[in-house]
Amino acid sequence: MKTTITGLLGSAILLSSTSNIFAAEQDAVIVTATRTAQTVDESLASVTVITEDDIQRSQANSIQELLNGLAGINFVNSGGAGKTTSLFLRGTNSDHIVVMIDGIKIGSATSGDVPFQNIPVSQIERIEVVRGPRSSLYGSEAIGGVIQIFTKKGKNKSGANFNIELGSYDTHQVSAGLSRSNNKTAYHMQLSSFSTAGFDAQDTRNPDKDGYQNDSLNANISHKFSDQAEWSINFLHLEGVNDYDGFTKTSKYESRIFQQSVGTSLKLRPSNFWQTELSLSQNRDESDNIKDDTQFSRFDSERRHGLWQNDITINQSNMVTLGIDYTKEKVDSTTSFAKKERYSTGEFFQYQWTGEDNDILIGRRADRYENFGIHQTGSVAWGKKIGQSTRFILSYGTAFKAPTFNDLYYSGAGGAGNPNLEPEESYTQEAILRGKHWEISAYKTKVRDLIVWQETAPSSFFYMPSNVDNATIEGLDISAKKQYSEWHTQLDISFANPRNDVTNKILPRRTRKSIRISADKTAHAFQYGATIIGYSERYDDIANNNLIKDYWLLNLRASYNLTKAWTLKARVENALDEDYETAKGYNQAGFSMFASINYQGF
Repeated sequence: MKTTITGLLGSAILLSSTSNIFAAEQDAVIVTATRTAQTVDESLASVTVITEDDIQRSQANSIQELLNGLAGINFVNSGGAGKTTSLFLRGTNSDHIVVMIDGIKIGSATSGDVPFQNIPVSQIERIEVVRGPRSSLYGSEAIGGVIQIFTKKGKNKSGANFNIELGSYDTHQVSAGLSRSNNKTAYHMQLSSFSTAGFDAQDTRNPDKDGYQNDSLNANISHKFSDQAEWSINFLHLEGVNDYDGFTKTSKYESRIFQQSVGTSLKLRPSNFWQTELSLSQNRDESDNIKDDTQFSRFDSERRHGLWQNDITINQSNMVTLGIDYTKEKVDSTTSFAKKERYSTGEFFQYQWTGEDNDILIGRRADRYENFGIHQTGSVAWGKKIGQSTRFILSYGTAFKAPTFNDLYYSGAGGAGNPNLEPEESYTQEAILRGKHWEISAYKTKVRDLIVWQETAPSSFFYMPSNVDNATIEGLDISAKKQYSEWHTQLDISFANPRNDVTNKILPRRTRKSIRISADKTAHAFQYGATIIGYSERYDDIANNNLIKDYWLLNLRASYNLTKAWTLKARVENALDEDYETAKGYNQAGFSMFASINYQGF
């Protein structure tokens, strides 16, 4: 492994000397890492930006297809489109990330799960992936990082889009959008519908196809009253039906899904040095579980959030950010909960200093929860410019995850929550070497007081959670992205060692090695490309008894511009028809073909 890493470091340094670089990645403006606008090159965190052009080239129709194999990212899926999909970022737990859509935190307050499988790619304009702890800005869950999804917005002129796709497993997708923008007002509306007959998710359960259907609407509008005042509102609504294999082989199981996010923001600039923003948002995550057309459980959660943020520019080199936010979570369920509401407040401070060759960032946050009091987190980062295009960055950050409603207040036949739980806590050390179009980052994360549900007595089949486990995750991420003539290329490689400190076992469902290689060529009106993704073996259980074998995927794609506005597209997923799993016992799609026609114009 040492030889491999040395070779990869050498390759990255060689890439840095190439004159043709992919400038769009480095010049992209991001807001997630510091809650203030900066370019990727200026950031003192490890960041990947998925642009609108990247999404169009990939032809992906799910978040998993779009992000799978990127540095530090590992997906687990339970049987195809619409099935439960978890993302592990840098070896941390799947609920150790904050996921937002247009600044609105999403996910279930009961389980802590984020519904990646239900977010339509057709509604997305770009994605920012920030690796490493960010609790000093975002509070709970930001142990592994933050992922922010930005939906499509109004462009600089009138525009419309339309796409229809057909493919394997009787898959159909239709989306259409309309946008308009002038000097003051911009709006966008996007409708999307996706359906697939799917395939049998589990061979040992009900032997039928497990289909999925999802309809969504995204709408947003922004208005500039002046150079000092701007207002915006964002709305995303989706609902659908997911068929899945339950415990009774002869019964039909389905989950009816409803998710909605709405938020409004007012930005004001009272003076040249002070910008203030007030935002309010609501996220709803609802699920009805049906067996043979009869409901047997319902889990509805709602999160309301308010934020007041102030950015104070002292001079060209110094900026201070001060903010306070308030969150109220509420649960309504057929399952009993000892408590159905809770609230928290957070106060955060961030200082950014930018020098000619050095940069410093300091952050601090205090979160107040009604059930366990105040929890404080912090971060510090230093960046040093080396030569003309290389930076060296050192950072340290603490983070935490508050227990979910299930952890604290669940009450049912098979278990009960524990209101005395403490938050899970972590600290991360990281070193980054970044060139103009490549980055190498080495990190170490320690997580303590991990919450684990355990049987209260042998063979009792009654479970309760407690803070019992600690884990250490050491890793190395390498990424490079550049344009050479008519070629767009990207390389992502990750090494990780995520281990339970008590048992020395590999944390379940995490891979220790992954690689992704993408190349796309544009030749006049014709574009074509391929992506190769490889994952090492993983274990499906805590004891490391159930091995899931390693696998390789080859995805192919091509498109042809009929006119400036109309494009024909085709892609092949899993071109080698690899038989693989990401979760034990759950099938994944085999060789699949898709074709679409796309309109972008006005």
